[in-house]
Amino acid sequence: MPKEFLIKNKIKITYNDDNIFRYTFMPKSNIEIEDVKEMVRIGIELSQNIDKSANLVDTREMTFISNEARNFLASQNPPMLKGIALVINSKIHSGLANLYLKFSKPKVTTKIFTDIGEAESWLKAILK
Repeated sequence: MPKEFLIKNKIKITYNDDNIFRYTFMPKSNIEIEDVKEMVRIGIELSQNIDKSANLVDTREMTFISNEARNFLASQNPPMLKGIALVINSKIHSGLANLYLKFSKPKVTTKIFTDIGEAESWLKAILK
């Protein structure tokens, strides 16, 4: 049975027992540091008894994420987290996502996708 959490109508977290945590940034959301701190707290709490997990982060409908929030996310490196798939939908998001990878340098292997199915396949391969 899937578990779902909603953080301030900005971030939906879904976990389906497949060890992939799905973080959906809601339409027109402005993501701030307190939002991602809560997101990380819930993710770590849910994954306490998991050896390996992965994150699918769907940013396609998000409007904005603060620098502080991006840097906080990049600094996270929980031992069970093996990969992060960022799902984007536009050239603007692609540019921003590439800047994130280049300058924030996430500590967990992170890859950018435009297709959610490809992102899930990549994460499932990492978890094997």
